Amino acid sequence: MRRQVARSRVRQAASQILDELAQTGQDGHVIRNLLKITADWTAFELAQDEYKARAVVQKARELVAHLPKLMRERRRIAMQR
Repeated sequence: MRRQVARSRVRQAASQILDELAQTGQDGHVIRNLLKITADWTAFELAQDEYKARAVVQKARELVAHLPKLMRERRRIAMQR
């Protein structure tokens, strides 16, 4: 039970941090780094649910592969403003 409460608090704190970063426009850098770390993760045996962990890593790898295109699009839109 304590572990669940601790995880809940960590998630809430992380959400608040990302919200604050988003307000200053700094969230993109943090999210990109989190995705890259997640995409490189291989310690599936440490996860409570190995299959979920593998799915999350696979999705992160897909997103990381699309990052260059997304960044180009974001720059293009910013230049049009």
